[in-house]
Amino acid sequence: MRNLGSTFVYLVVYVVLIVIYGLMIPLSMVFKSIDNVKNYIGNKLFMNGTLKLFFSQFPPIFMASLINIYNFKFDSWMEKVSTSAAELFLIIMPAGLLASWYLISHFKT
Repeated sequence: MRNLGSTFVYLVVYVVLIVIYGLMIPLSMVFKSIDNVKNYIGNKLFMNGTLKLFFSQFPPIFMASLINIYNFKFDSWMEKVSTSAAELFLIIMPAGLLASWYLISHFKT
């Protein structure tokens, strides 16, 4: 989606951190010193990070999706991907809001 800007970078960094965490799992079985780092990253990444990512990036993703729906085109392959992703985000985002509300209200720390 061409309208995401820095949000796209944030999403890519988040996915890269998940991949790094996945690579640390087998390494922590061999090198015990990595286990503390893996646990720290896992705790921050999966519980706090997911909700922070969702709430901080919700407005830019929502606006970019609306812009892409407004510029509804299927002229090129990239425009097809962009418009399809915008539609997917607009369908998934309300469910994400409900899931976030449920998690926050039922699992208070």
